[in-house]
Amino acid sequence: MAQGRPAIMTPFWDSLLTGGVSIVGMGAVLAYVLLLRGRIAFVDADWIALTILVNSTHFMASYRLLYSSRTEIAAHRWSTIFVPALLFGTLLLAAFRPERDAVYAQLVLLSSIYLAWHYTGQAWGMVSAFSQISNVRYHSPIHLVGFRQDLDRRVESGEGKKPSPHGMVQEF
Repeated sequence: MAQGRPAIMTPFWDSLLTGGVSIVGMGAVLAYVLLLRGRIAFVDADWIALTILVNSTHFMASYRLLYSSRTEIAAHRWSTIFVPALLFGTLLLAAFRPERDAVYAQLVLLSSIYLAWHYTGQAWGMVSAFSQISNVRYHSPIHLVGFRQDLDRRVESGEGKKPSPHGMVQEF
């Protein structure tokens, strides 16, 4: 049996579900505005509906993975307990304050900054995954470490001590 092009699902669905729909949709909006001289007047409710339409499936899949077991919840306490509790508390307090619109605006700004960071990392992950299944190899060393990890200290693992991140790059 002949093997087709490497893909997670199929090449068509992979490209469609990893940004293809967004490109087609935004292309249609841009064509409408630029070529047909159309006008688009969004109000807040339109942006909320568009955000829900685009992001809700992604968020629901992420929540399903994140809250799939107590082990996952315990391993990611900040994401599963602390940040949601902080956001809920902030929204609840802001709802009864006269300056609630300013609080909501700050939350939108913070979420925009976070999402830009998140989607940049996600795009890198998709590039890495598709490179791997397509047998594309990079010739420069890439070693990702946590921001709290000491770059000069060896790491204990189940297999004994591993070289420090700095040492691994020097060995390359």
